Amino acid sequence: MAGDRSRSRSRSRVRSSSSSEAASEAPSARQSSSAPASDDDIEDCEEGQSLHAIRPGVLLCDRFRVRGRLGTGAFATVWLCADEEQEEYNFGYVALKVYRAVDRYQLYASEESGLLRDAAELAESRPPSLVGLLGLFPHQGPACQHACVALELLGPSALEMAERSRSSRLPLPLLCCALRGGLRALDFLHRECSIIHTDVKPENILINIPPGSAMFDILRKLPFGRAERLRLMEAALREGASATFSLVDLGNSCTRDRHVSVDITTMEYKAVEVMLNAGYDTGADIWSMACTVYELATGRYLFDPRRSFARPQALPARPALANGPEHVAQIVELLGPLPSSLLGRSRRLGAFFRTTAGGLLESATWPFQSPDGSEVATSMSTLPRCALIGRLAEHLPEEPSKLLAQVLSPMLQAEPKERSTAQEALEKLQ
Repeated sequence: MAGDRSRSRSRSRVRSSSSSEAASEAPSARQSSSAPASDDDIEDCEEGQSLHAIRPGVLLCDRFRVRGRLGTGAFATVWLCADEEQEEYNFGYVALKVYRAVDRYQLYASEESGLLRDAAELAESRPPSLVGLLGLFPHQGPACQHACVALELLGPSALEMAERSRSSRLPLPLLCCALRGGLRALDFLHRECSIIHTDVKPENILINIPPGSAMFDILRKLPFGRAERLRLMEAALREGASATFSLVDLGNSCTRDRHVSVDITTMEYKAVEVMLNAGYDTGADIWSMACTVYELATGRYLFDPRRSFARPQALPARPALANGPEHVAQIVELLGPLPSSLLGRSRRLGAFFRTTAGGLLESATWPFQSPDGSEVATSMSTLPRCALIGRLAEHLPEEPSKLLAQVLSPMLQAEPKERSTAQEALEKLQ
């Protein structure tokens, strides 16, 4: 249906879009957090935005010897490094996250390391399925200082592995492992730490690297470049049902009693209560995890708010809907009318609904059409419905579709209070 139609595969990745071209982007078209890159990272430090040149052999923070680049993100670059002071941690290797020299990014580094440290103390060891932390270190460049977070070395992300697989889908054994790892991490963060991750998505679920494994042997070889990254990906895909995964990137996380923003989460994984500004809690992460698993299983977004419904030729041409209304419409298409309890808490109700003369909530009059052109709807209340099991069955055999629908459907309840917890979802996987 709307969020599940075929899309092109340009390399751009945006969080929001105002053009129909960007709306056609597939999940595999995104710039992943550890995409192959050149070994040199020469950036302009004079603007206070970046770092001086980092190359293999450079010593960072007076202890981490760079072996190669692992990935690039909006806030930081991530490097494979040998720890010259503490060889027993992670067998002497770390992923060093070097943040750009911007005040707010430095704050993200401090907050991420602080949350991981608190989580480790609560667990009295490494938290289950959560990336391990070595520490927060400063690095003085030629013109500015950078915060560096030394993390446990992990393998490729679930997104990268899916992109490397047939039809951009993660094989079912690996998919179940990724879901189990993500849920274990969320269960610990939610119940033990009262932390909301706020940015669960395929890029932030990474495979663990067992000592002595093929992945570990590849990472130890010099130089670590493009060919080694591809070999690492192939080795990760061979792990099968024995694989374990960890959740990463707590830079945008918050505690349950102290929200830093009312608008959280990358667009495609944003929970309905967040869009409606109806308040959010740990259930927002559960919704995001369900969207993540659907995407990894099918190679398609569950909700794609940048892609508008087709419009019948008989209707006058109109601009595409804004991302928010389109997103809510796609959710209603899948789940049915939103519960009044949720709508009653919304502080953005007017952006999506209007009150009729009879006092009933109704969406604005928008022309919608099913992808095959067979059905036309003029409002959210008359949108054609499509059950989750039907969406899954378009891409997967019957049994995997049933299994995933049983797990994901309770995670996608529109009313957060009725949504399954991470612990409850884990029990369904056993």
